[in-house]
Amino acid sequence: MRELRKQRGLTLEQVGSASGLSANRVGDYKRGMYDVRDMRVRTALCLMKALGTEDIHDLLPDS
Repeated sequence: MRELRKQRGLTLEQVGSASGLSANRVGDYKRGMYDVRDMRVRTALCLMKALGTEDIHDLLPDS
């Protein structure tokens, strides 16, 4: 998620605002503090839209 966010030139705040999540929550998902597989479908779709991707795998935590 971080790589995609950086490729798009987006901050955590921008992704949070575009997805309806707080920047802290976006960061928590990015770092794997919350399991993306437990994310609500609506949350995943909002994050995908904010990041400009159609691939849910882009939401997986960075290694």
